Amino acid sequence: MRYWSVVYAMTAVACMAQTSTKVNLGDEGTNPDFSAMPRTRPMTVGTVVPPTCQTGEQFFNSAASPGLNLYACTATNVWTLESGGGATTTGSLVKTALSVTDSGSANSYTGCDANSTAPLDGLLIVLKPAHDNTGASTYNHCAAGAKPIETAYGAAMLAGSIRADGPASPSGVLLRYSSAANAGNGAWQNLTPGQVQLAPQTTSNFGQFPRADGNGLTQWANPANPGDGRRTSLVECNGRSWDLTSTALLGALFSFGSGGGGVTGSASTGAGTQLPGCTLTTGAVSGNNVYYNLTGDDKIFKTGRNLQFDVTVALGATTSTRNWIGFTGAAAATIAGSATPPASGFLGFRYDTGAGDSAWNCVVANTSASVVNSNAAPSTNQVHLKFIADDLNNAVHFYIDGTEVCPATPVANYPPATFLSFALTETTLTNAARGLTMAYQWIQGDK
Repeated sequence: MRYWSVVYAMTAVACMAQTSTKVNLGDEGTNPDFSAMPRTRPMTVGTVVPPTCQTGEQFFNSAASPGLNLYACTATNVWTLESGGGATTTGSLVKTALSVTDSGSANSYTGCDANSTAPLDGLLIVLKPAHDNTGASTYNHCAAGAKPIETAYGAAMLAGSIRADGPASPSGVLLRYSSAANAGNGAWQNLTPGQVQLAPQTTSNFGQFPRADGNGLTQWANPANPGDGRRTSLVECNGRSWDLTSTALLGALFSFGSGGGGVTGSASTGAGTQLPGCTLTTGAVSGNNVYYNLTGDDKIFKTGRNLQFDVTVALGATTSTRNWIGFTGAAAATIAGSATPPASGFLGFRYDTGAGDSAWNCVVANTSASVVNSNAAPSTNQVHLKFIADDLNNAVHFYIDGTEVCPATPVANYPPATFLSFALTETTLTNAARGLTMAYQWIQGDK
């Protein structure tokens, strides 16, 4: 009797143990239905995507924005965002097209998104800048350290390439992180195209492309002679110091020089500028001068051929200075050293405080001169100077910033029908340096 009691007791314990055993649905369940269960949590929940995973796992990121929470392991250690799409990388997730509001300053942009991590190769950011940039710029993402912002081709940002978020650039700036850029130190590539559109192409803007600052730039050509006697001479100084001396660029066809003291060529945007330019600076002794001209003062333009001269410049100072800008029959150094137009002829603009000028003057001269006050006072901001010699109608039209000035300028002293060069000169009339910045220059003459 005692034996059977022990058997019964052991059987009861075995039955109790069997009823408490958990069933492995993967091995023993058949078409399990969880719809009647009060709640289920079929995946791991956390605030950081795990660095490792096995194919088929899922993860719910509770720190992500709604709709961007669910990830699937699509390959060993590779998570893919399942809602909203996304790019992937081994070991962690690269989130795409994050919208980030800038909290930094001009040229030093800073931001972070709630879903952001340290920059990963290929990360895309839609940055809403709070400031226009004025030159080379950086972006510091989530306090990971400032990295340069470059063009897609590795160049630094020019002024106006990034615009403050607003009506002029409502979509912000699209940045892509490249760990290989900046000599392997990492950089943000600006993928945003020009944020402005130009008018349909005409003869005046043919070849232009838009800049983010709202201006159209032209790919300038070199001085040319198409074989029928016409002449063109044009150059764009893009704010690169080597434009001044490069044998492939400005220095190949244009020269610069100085009279007394020293000359310094440098890249500069100048004051109040819209376009980048190159600056030449005189020495610091009164009478020192500096000038742009064709190499060797080559005279390839001739009166009687409907000449046109178009240039944008900026003065470094408006006091104690002398400037000649236009066509000349004399060497650039000769006119830079004189307040009087050369007897060999001059056609263009003069601003000379030593001669009592308080505004740009329009000059038509040979052995005698017609000097007409334009009433347009110079400043250190960029100014667009232009004149057209209309030989057919025996007239010269002068323009400053698009407005015609010096109407009915006498042409009796029109330069003789000889070949002319061009010159842009700066002379200091005090013991302090003076500078002249040129953004671009375009000259044309009919045959």
